[in-house]
Amino acid sequence: MIDFTNWASSGAGYWLHGKLPTIVEMICNDTRKLKKNSCFIAIKTERADGHDFLAQAKQRGASCAIVDHEIGGVTIPQFICKDTLLGLNKIASFVRKNFHGKVIGITGSMGKTSTKDILALLLNVQNNKTFLTENGHLGIPFTLAKFTNDEPVGIVEIGIDEVGTIENLLEIVHPTDCIITGISRIHLGNFGDENTIASEKIKLAEYALNNYCKCILAKELIQFECFRKIAEFCLVPGDKPGAKIYFNIKHSPNGRRLNLQIDNQKHCFSIPHLMSDGTVRNFVLATTYALFNGETASNITERLRRWQPSPLRGAISQVNGRTFFADCYNANSVAFSDSLQNFDRLFPNGNRLFIIGSFADRELGKYSIEENVKLGQNIPLRSGDVVVIIGERAKEVKIGLLKASPNAKNIHCLDKSEGAREFVQSHRGVIYLKGHGIYHLDKLID
Repeated sequence: MIDFTNWASSGAGYWLHGKLPTIVEMICNDTRKLKKNSCFIAIKTERADGHDFLAQAKQRGASCAIVDHEIGGVTIPQFICKDTLLGLNKIASFVRKNFHGKVIGITGSMGKTSTKDILALLLNVQNNKTFLTENGHLGIPFTLAKFTNDEPVGIVEIGIDEVGTIENLLEIVHPTDCIITGISRIHLGNFGDENTIASEKIKLAEYALNNYCKCILAKELIQFECFRKIAEFCLVPGDKPGAKIYFNIKHSPNGRRLNLQIDNQKHCFSIPHLMSDGTVRNFVLATTYALFNGETASNITERLRRWQPSPLRGAISQVNGRTFFADCYNANSVAFSDSLQNFDRLFPNGNRLFIIGSFADRELGKYSIEENVKLGQNIPLRSGDVVVIIGERAKEVKIGLLKASPNAKNIHCLDKSEGAREFVQSHRGVIYLKGHGIYHLDKLID
C-alpha cells in the first residue's frame, strides 16, 4: 500500500483540484501490466506518450495518475508534475528519507531476484521490497515509493546495464547494507568485459563500507582484483574449512542440507527440493545476512518451508496435461547452466522437450559465438529428448550440442519463438523453457 498523502510534501507536484485517490497499491507505466488500484505514471518516450493512454489506464482500474498536465475527460485524480520522471524520483527520495529502517541493496549479474526473494522470506518482509524484477531507473523509484515504516527493513534490487548508471541509483536508494551475488557475461555490448562490470558493481559495496555498514560478497567475486582489495572488510561465505563463514552442502537419499558455520557457531538447514545449486548459493548469502541481522535459525528454518521459485524462474506448472519448467524471464551463461542442471536433476527421464533461446549478440558482444556454443554443450540431452533452438545464434547452439552429443537427433533451429508452438502442442511430456525475455517464451505455456 502506498502513502500518497505526502506526495505534495515531496515537492514533486500537486493533486489537481486537491482531489486524492482512495487507495494506491503500486505505480506502473504500462497499461498492459497495470492492476486495479494502481497509479499510472504517464511517461513520454520516442515511440509514445503515456498521456495518450490515461483513459485506457482508468478502464483497467487505475486509481490515479501522475501526469505533466491536466488530461481532460478522465475523472481519476491526477498528480501534476513539471516532469513525471523527475517527479517520481522526488517522491521516491522523499519516502526513502523518511524511512527509518535498514535498506539492503542487492546487485550482481545474476541471482539478484532469487536472493531478494529469499531474504524477504527470511526477514519476513512483505511490502518493502522490489516487485518482481523492477530494479532499474524506473523500478527502483516504484519500489521506494511504497516503503512504509510498518516494516523495519527494505530490500532493493539494483540492476544496471551500462557504465555510470549505478551512482544515480545509489543516491536514490541510500542502501545501509548490501549483498553482491556474482559477475557474469551479460550486457557486454555496453560493458565490454567482466572486469568493467565488476568495477561498476563494486560501487555498491564501497557505498556501504564508506557508511560502516554490512557488505556480503559471493566468494566467486574474489577472482576480481577490485573485490579482493575490499574482501577483508566484508562478509564472504567460503567453502574451505577455516573460513570465518564456512558452508558446505551435504547430499543424502533424504535430500540436501546446508551446513553453515559462522564464528564457530554451526547451523543446519534443509534445502527445498526445487532449489537449484545456484539458488542455494544465493540462499547462503541471504541466510548469512539474516543471521548477522539477528534473525534466529529456527525462524529461518520455519520460513524456508514456504519457499517457492519466483515466477518464470524455475517455476513448475501443469497446463493442459503438460508439465512446464519455465525459467524464461532472463538469461546469462551461468544462470543457463545452473537451470539446465536443475531441470535434469528434477526430471531425469527422457521424453523431454527443450525450448532454448540463444544468446543475442547485443548481450554478449565478441563472446557471443563462444557462449552460444558452450550453451549447446551444456544441454543435458538424453534418449528421446527434442530440442528447439530459437534466435540469431541458434546454429551455434546446435554446433555445441552436437559436439557434446554427436549422435543427437530431433534438433530444430527456428528464427522466432512462435514456431515452437506446434512442438509444445504436440508434446505430452515435460517442457523446458529458457531464454531471454525478448523471446517471450512464457507465451508458449498453454
